[in-house]
Amino acid sequence: MWQHFKAIVTELIVSHIPLKGDKFRKKKGHWLHPTTIRMIKKRDSAWKKYIHFKSNTNYNSYKTIRNKVNSMIRADGDAFRKSLFKGFKTKPKKFYSYIRNLQTVKDAATVLQKPDSTLTTTDDETAETLKNQYQKIFVTEPPFDPSNTTVGITDGPSIENVSFDSSKVLHKLQRMKTDGSPGPDGLRPMVLVNCAASVAEPVLFL
Repeated sequence: MWQHFKAIVTELIVSHIPLKGDKFRKKKGHWLHPTTIRMIKKRDSAWKKYIHFKSNTNYNSYKTIRNKVNSMIRADGDAFRKSLFKGFKTKPKKFYSYIRNLQTVKDAATVLQKPDSTLTTTDDETAETLKNQYQKIFVTEPPFDPSNTTVGITDGPSIENVSFDSSKVLHKLQRMKTDGSPGPDGLRPMVLVNCAASVAEPVLFL
């Protein structure tokens, strides 16, 4: 049943969710306040006016706006960094992403030893070696056999009645962290959160 559910969700993801491309990346200065962006445009217009009609009046007007814009940009930057620090516990990936963007020297993939004792020579080989190593930690369990219900049952205490409904499943799905990576099944938490109302009932019967 799980494989059938996973196949349907995966097919819907491929059909209806577009891949994220470069055009969806946040532009530099995405943290600027709309008021600051309007002032930047006003500053650029003042500069063009000075270039076409050079005079002390136009230059002083441009300089006044420029100084104000610089102050507003610094203030927006300080506010953005403070929000990152305050939200570190709930959104650590956002904080670390900002720190990585500040690095002038990017970290390159290191050289790893492959199973045949040779060393990787390209980033692709290194990534493939890491992927194969991580896959080893996942246990491949045999298919569930309903007729063999005594497997794993001990003489200790047991739970006789387990009761939960679709509303509890929906509540759990909606509380998942959307910035997490997908597990071995390949289903991203963001998909399950946004489609929680639709998949809560099927998940209940898994």
